[in-house]
Amino acid sequence: MRNGEEQASWMLVPVIGTTPGRRYGHTMVLIKPYIIIYGGNTGTEPVNDVWSLNLEKSPYSWLKLECS
Repeated sequence: MRNGEEQASWMLVPVIGTTPGRRYGHTMVLIKPYIIIYGGNTGTEPVNDVWSLNLEKSPYSWLKLECS
């Protein structure tokens, strides 16, 4: 085992407000301190949107970015 693996655990991060919602086939990147999500599919329709989550600003909330 690698260092700390036996003590690793998942934790729920509380987020307030509107979220990008459940999706698959999206692109997600970490550009410190932001997580950026682009596109994907909700299971009923494809989506073409961009969301940002600032990991340094609590309480955590998603921001939908308007791109032109």
